[in-house]
Amino acid sequence: MTANEQAPDVELLDSNGRAVSLSDYWQARLTAFVFLRYLGCIFCREQVKDLRDHASELAQAGAQVVLIAPARPEAAAEFVARYRLPFPLLCDPRREAYRAYGLTDGTIGQLASPRIIARAAMAALRGTLPGKQDARLSRQLPGAAIVDREGRLRLMHAARDAADHLGARELLEAAGAIRSEDATMAAVS
Repeated sequence: MTANEQAPDVELLDSNGRAVSLSDYWQARLTAFVFLRYLGCIFCREQVKDLRDHASELAQAGAQVVLIAPARPEAAAEFVARYRLPFPLLCDPRREAYRAYGLTDGTIGQLASPRIIARAAMAALRGTLPGKQDARLSRQLPGAAIVDREGRLRLMHAARDAADHLGARELLEAAGAIRSEDATMAAVS
């Protein structure tokens, strides 16, 4: 997927088990869909903490965050409560949205290289620990997609490896660039 394409609209379940469409979110405002590898992934947990800690800045920048995980609603609800998440976590146990957005399984080198092992050790030293690993899902690579109110994909980040994710700083920069681009386009029109 590339920027300015129509974003795929997939129906998923929220952490309460209710069916929702991705467009339910992007029609309200600029939305950063953050695709997690799985709920026990040390890198995803680190990313979620970062996003949570900068939630008000992201909201002020005009971007809402919506997490997507290959999980069931019960596990998602527990994760939301444990991490005190101020944003929704959608469930995609069949990874339909992952496929629609072009996110794939990683190779052994993308999942367990010396660099990735070192990053995991650093995350653990900072206090982020991995959770239970789901062997069926642990090869999934993460990603992020920013979609505007018209449903246009404005940014697509498919991770190069298990540790590659966009943090709050990168999402804030992207939201700012999109706002500036939109303001320029509105002034020209």
